[in-house]
Formats: sequence, structure tokens, C-alpha cells
Amino acid sequence: MIAFNGLMLFASEAMIIVLGVLIIYASVRAYRRAKGKSMLALSIGLSIMIIGSLVEEVFLAVLGYPIIEAHIVENFLLATGLLVIVYSLYGIRG
Repeated sequence: MIAFNGLMLFASEAMIIVLGVLIIYASVRAYRRAKGKSMLALSIGLSIMIIGSLVEEVFLAVLGYPIIEAHIVENFLLATGLLVIVYSLYGIRG
């Protein structure tokens, strides 16, 4: 049962990373086309969030940290990425 749970955790993280990278790619393309600073900030925010998922997996699988500590690090990176996205929506003019 534990192996199945670990596999499901890995599969869900992999889906998040793949879909996130696709969205980041689309937002970078939009930035290059329109040269809008908000699209650049959106790309950066999404990248921080995806890095958070990667870091959590590294902490769990490679470094052997307890799940709570790995999840805390991921949550801080997720919150930082969301903050940058909010800035891209409301804080950038022009």
C-alpha cells in the first residue's frame, strides 16, 4: 500500500510539473509576442510554483526529508509564486 501511495504522489507531482511547464511555455510565448511585463511576471510566478513541486520531490525522494518538512518548503514557494502572479495581475502598469 505504501508503494502505491508513493507512486500516486509521484504521478500527481509529475502531472503538475508537465502541465505547469506547458502553461509557462505559453505565457513566455505571449510575453515575447506582446512584450507585456505582466506576462513576464506571470511566467516567473508560475516557474516559482513549479520549482516548489520539484523541490518537494527532491526533498522527499532524494534527500529523505519527512513529508511535512518537504511540504512546508513547497508551500512557501507556492505562496511566493502566487504573490508574483497577483503582482502580475494588479501591480504592473503599462
